[in-house]
Amino acid sequence: MAVARTGRNSPPYVLILFVVLWVISTALAVVFYIKLGKRLESSTTTASQLAKFVSPTEMNNNTIQNMLSNATASDTVVGMLNHRVHELEAAILGQAKAMPTAVGPIVAQGGPVSAALQSAKISPGTSLLDAIKQLYAQAAAAQKAQKVAEAGLQQATTSLDTAKQTFKDDVSTIAQKLDRAHQQIQSLTQQLTTAQDALSKQAADFNGKITAQQQHSVADLRTQVVQNQQLAQELAARDNIISTLRGQIAVYKAPSQGPNALLSQAAGKVLSVSPGTKDVFLNIGSNDKVPVGLTFAVYNPELGVGSGKHGGGKGSVVVTQVGKYASVARITSVEPGQAIFAGDLISNPVFRANQPRKFHFVIYGDFNVNGNGIPTADGRLEVARLIKQWGGVVDKNISTQTDFLVLGTPPGSSTLPIQGATSTQTSAITEARAAEQKKYDQLISQARTLSVPILNANRFLAMIGYNNTQLIQH
Repeated sequence: MAVARTGRNSPPYVLILFVVLWVISTALAVVFYIKLGKRLESSTTTASQLAKFVSPTEMNNNTIQNMLSNATASDTVVGMLNHRVHELEAAILGQAKAMPTAVGPIVAQGGPVSAALQSAKISPGTSLLDAIKQLYAQAAAAQKAQKVAEAGLQQATTSLDTAKQTFKDDVSTIAQKLDRAHQQIQSLTQQLTTAQDALSKQAADFNGKITAQQQHSVADLRTQVVQNQQLAQELAARDNIISTLRGQIAVYKAPSQGPNALLSQAAGKVLSVSPGTKDVFLNIGSNDKVPVGLTFAVYNPELGVGSGKHGGGKGSVVVTQVGKYASVARITSVEPGQAIFAGDLISNPVFRANQPRKFHFVIYGDFNVNGNGIPTADGRLEVARLIKQWGGVVDKNISTQTDFLVLGTPPGSSTLPIQGATSTQTSAITEARAAEQKKYDQLISQARTLSVPILNANRFLAMIGYNNTQLIQH
């Protein structure tokens, strides 16, 4: 049964239903005062009267059947019906306190009933009872949502009260801390004032003592000034002597920088390269004091000596045969993308062809010459042996005659503590390592003072053409 039908002369079902419900309420109220034997007859009469206004299908509705079956002498059902009637009135009329006199405008298309059902999203074809049920369900859901919102509001209010109390407590705590801080500042200010007064008194006493001591020290100071002047004159005279000696030594030493520097000088060049072999011919021989086993780094003449990775040029060779004016050498290494050609320069900073003065070297640190990546003190001995074999001089300490300082990794790998060493042995090893490190640092400082070129293990081994090892990082 539709809630409102337009275009027909149909009875006003809403008013009829209200009247029916009122009749049922009145009948049930009377039934409560009738004996139990007449209850069925009254219910049947009420049901038959209700059937005049309600279809058989709606008569089978559980709500109506429950109302009829639960009719008793009490006014519970009547109160329930009246309550539901008032709820229906409020839902349809928007909380109106009384039914309007005219029913037609209420149930008409676009009237309050239609608008209320439309606002409640109830289909126009829904029966009145189903519409009431949906309204009840929506009201229950709204009431439940309201309770949830009220609970959330109560919880938020509680949290806010807690936060307010916490804030008050924090403010009180901070105020107490500020008070204590102010008291401490006042105490420190007083202590500082006392200390300043004491310091001023001590300063006055000290100034008095200084004044007395100054009178006794003026003579000593004058004497010391004279002595310092004498020492300055002696130092100046010695500096002149040292400068003169260095100038004399410089005549016999090549410069450490510029085109004529020690590391920029070539010992010779490649005359030719033997096709199909690794042999090359050099323009120096026994007349230039070339020994068998001497190694050279090979350089591009356009780039000059000292070019290439670590200054090692584009390859290396080792002398295998020596003639009077020429030598035969075997190519031992070539850098990727490079080749050795006739006209390339060869150089070894140790070798000096037909020169009256030999190069002086100071060697310190550990060297890796075995190709195992482990620098040792034995490697240092091997480097010293090669320098001596090729005509160089190895000194223990740096002097004005030193031409190169060759440094390996800081010494100490051969003196590392071993497992099971006693505390006495460990202490001795530690002291030995400290002494070696101290000498290592002193050699660097002395070389810089005397402008002696410093070659690390990478650069030195590369420039002498020694390729029997991976170059050591320093």
